Amino acid sequence: MSLQLSVFILCLSFLLVALAAVPFLLQLWRTMKTLETTLRTLNRTLPGLLENLEAITLNLRHVTRTVDVQVERLALAVDRASFGLGVLWNLKSVLLTGSRMPLIRRIRTLRAFGRGVRTFFNALQVYRPEKDRKPEELPEGVAGSQFSRDTDSKERNR
Repeated sequence: MSLQLSVFILCLSFLLVALAAVPFLLQLWRTMKTLETTLRTLNRTLPGLLENLEAITLNLRHVTRTVDVQVERLALAVDRASFGLGVLWNLKSVLLTGSRMPLIRRIRTLRAFGRGVRTFFNALQVYRPEKDRKPEELPEGVAGSQFSRDTDSKERNR
Protein backbone atom coordinates (compact mmCIF):
# COMPACT_ATOMS: atom_id res chain seq x y z
CA MET A 1 0.00 0.00 0.00
CA SER A 2 2.78 2.35 0.54
CA LEU A 3 3.83 1.94 -3.06
CA GLN A 4 0.36 2.80 -4.25
CA LEU A 5 0.23 5.76 -1.95
CA SER A 6 3.56 7.10 -3.15
CA VAL A 7 2.54 6.67 -6.82
CA PHE A 8 -0.75 8.45 -6.04
CA ILE A 9 1.09 11.37 -4.38
CA LEU A 10 3.51 11.51 -7.28
CA CYS A 11 0.63 11.61 -9.80
CA LEU A 12 -1.13 14.24 -7.76
CA SER A 13 1.99 16.41 -7.68
CA PHE A 14 2.41 16.08 -11.48
CA LEU A 15 -1.24 17.06 -11.90
CA LEU A 16 -0.76 20.15 -9.72
CA VAL A 17 2.37 21.14 -11.68
CA ALA A 18 0.46 20.63 -14.95
CA LEU A 19 -2.45 22.75 -13.69
CA ALA A 20 -0.04 25.47 -12.54
CA ALA A 21 1.71 25.40 -15.95
CA VAL A 22 -1.54 25.87 -17.94
CA PRO A 23 -1.73 29.72 -17.45
CA PHE A 24 1.98 29.97 -18.25
CA LEU A 25 1.52 27.85 -21.39
CA LEU A 26 -1.53 29.90 -22.43
CA GLN A 27 0.48 33.15 -22.06
CA LEU A 28 3.34 31.60 -24.00
CA TRP A 29 0.91 30.58 -26.76
CA ARG A 30 -0.52 34.16 -26.97
CA THR A 31 2.99 35.60 -27.09
CA MET A 32 3.93 33.20 -29.88
CA LYS A 33 0.83 34.25 -31.83
CA THR A 34 1.73 37.95 -31.43
CA LEU A 35 5.33 37.23 -32.45
CA GLU A 36 4.08 35.37 -35.50
CA THR A 37 2.00 38.42 -36.55
CA THR A 38 4.95 40.72 -35.94
CA LEU A 39 7.23 38.43 -37.92
CA ARG A 40 4.82 38.41 -40.88
CA THR A 41 4.63 42.23 -40.80
CA LEU A 42 8.41 42.49 -40.67
CA ASN A 43 8.83 40.02 -43.53
CA ARG A 44 6.39 42.08 -45.59
CA THR A 45 7.89 45.55 -44.86
CA LEU A 46 11.55 44.74 -44.27
CA PRO A 47 12.59 44.51 -47.96
CA GLY A 48 11.19 48.01 -48.60
CA LEU A 49 12.88 49.33 -45.51
CA LEU A 50 16.18 47.76 -46.54
CA GLU A 51 15.90 49.27 -50.04
CA ASN A 52 15.20 52.70 -48.55
CA LEU A 53 18.10 52.28 -46.14
CA GLU A 54 20.38 51.28 -49.04
CA ALA A 55 19.28 54.33 -51.06
CA ILE A 56 19.86 56.60 -48.08
CA THR A 57 23.30 55.07 -47.56
CA LEU A 58 24.15 55.52 -51.25
CA ASN A 59 23.03 59.16 -51.16
CA LEU A 60 24.99 59.73 -47.97
CA ARG A 61 28.12 58.28 -49.59
CA HIS A 62 27.63 60.51 -52.63
CA VAL A 63 27.11 63.60 -50.47
CA THR A 64 30.13 62.68 -48.36
CA ARG A 65 32.33 62.33 -51.45
CA THR A 66 31.05 65.61 -52.87
CA VAL A 67 31.66 67.44 -49.60
CA ASP A 68 35.10 65.86 -49.34
CA VAL A 69 36.04 67.02 -52.85
CA GLN A 70 34.71 70.52 -52.17
CA VAL A 71 36.58 70.72 -48.88
CA GLU A 72 39.79 69.61 -50.62
CA ARG A 73 39.28 72.26 -53.31
CA LEU A 74 38.57 74.88 -50.69
CA ALA A 75 41.62 73.83 -48.70
CA LEU A 76 43.75 74.05 -51.85
CA ALA A 77 42.38 77.52 -52.61
CA VAL A 78 42.98 78.63 -49.02
CA ASP A 79 46.52 77.24 -49.16
CA ARG A 80 47.18 79.10 -52.41
CA ALA A 81 45.74 82.31 -51.01
CA SER A 82 47.73 81.88 -47.82
CA PHE A 83 50.90 81.26 -49.82
CA GLY A 84 50.21 84.32 -51.99
CA LEU A 85 49.55 86.49 -48.97
CA GLY A 86 52.69 85.16 -47.32
CA VAL A 87 54.73 85.98 -50.42
CA LEU A 88 53.21 89.47 -50.55
CA TRP A 89 53.83 89.96 -46.85
CA ASN A 90 57.45 88.86 -47.20
CA LEU A 91 57.89 91.02 -50.29
CA LYS A 92 56.43 93.99 -48.43
CA SER A 93 58.72 93.48 -45.47
CA VAL A 94 61.73 93.03 -47.77
CA LEU A 95 60.85 96.16 -49.69
CA LEU A 96 60.23 98.17 -46.56
CA THR A 97 63.26 97.06 -44.60
CA GLY A 98 65.78 96.16 -47.28
CA SER A 99 65.28 98.70 -49.98
CA ARG A 100 63.17 101.53 -48.66
CA MET A 101 65.89 103.38 -46.86
CA PRO A 102 68.60 102.82 -49.48
CA LEU A 103 66.13 103.78 -52.20
CA ILE A 104 65.30 107.05 -50.45
CA ARG A 105 68.99 107.70 -49.93
CA ARG A 106 69.67 106.99 -53.60
CA ILE A 107 66.89 109.33 -54.66
CA ARG A 108 68.23 112.07 -52.39
CA THR A 109 71.74 111.49 -53.67
CA LEU A 110 70.64 111.62 -57.32
CA ARG A 111 68.60 114.71 -56.63
CA ALA A 112 71.54 116.43 -54.96
CA PHE A 113 73.79 115.34 -57.81
CA GLY A 114 71.30 116.76 -60.33
CA ARG A 115 71.18 120.04 -58.42
CA GLY A 116 74.94 120.18 -58.39
CA VAL A 117 75.16 119.54 -62.14
CA ARG A 118 72.47 122.13 -62.80
CA THR A 119 74.27 124.66 -60.64
CA PHE A 120 77.52 123.91 -62.42
CA PHE A 121 75.98 124.47 -65.84
CA ASN A 122 74.20 127.58 -64.59
CA ALA A 123 77.50 128.94 -63.42
CA LEU A 124 79.04 128.21 -66.83
CA GLN A 125 76.21 129.90 -68.67
CA VAL A 126 76.23 133.10 -66.65
CA TYR A 127 76.87 135.96 -68.99
CA ARG A 128 79.99 137.86 -68.03
CA PRO A 129 79.53 141.53 -68.67
CA GLU A 130 81.98 143.40 -70.79
CA LYS A 131 83.58 146.38 -69.16
CA ASP A 132 82.39 148.97 -71.64
CA ARG A 133 78.74 147.78 -71.65
CA LYS A 134 76.24 149.49 -69.47
CA PRO A 135 74.08 147.48 -67.08
CA GLU A 136 70.93 148.47 -69.03
CA GLU A 137 72.33 146.77 -72.14
CA LEU A 138 73.02 143.50 -70.34
CA PRO A 139 70.44 140.72 -70.48
CA GLU A 140 67.93 140.54 -67.66
CA GLY A 141 69.18 138.80 -64.54
CA VAL A 142 72.84 139.34 -65.37
CA ALA A 143 72.99 142.99 -64.41
CA GLY A 144 73.66 143.53 -60.78
CA SER A 145 76.06 142.48 -58.17
CA GLN A 146 77.51 139.13 -57.29
CA PHE A 147 74.86 138.88 -54.56
CA SER A 148 72.04 138.82 -57.12
CA ARG A 149 73.76 136.00 -59.04
CA ASP A 150 74.04 133.93 -55.84
CA THR A 151 70.39 134.54 -55.08
CA ASP A 152 69.37 133.55 -58.60
CA SER A 153 71.36 130.32 -58.47
CA LYS A 154 69.92 129.48 -55.06
CA GLU A 155 66.40 129.98 -56.38
CA ARG A 156 67.13 127.76 -59.37
CA ASN A 157 68.42 124.94 -57.13
CA ARG A 158 65.18 124.73 -55.21
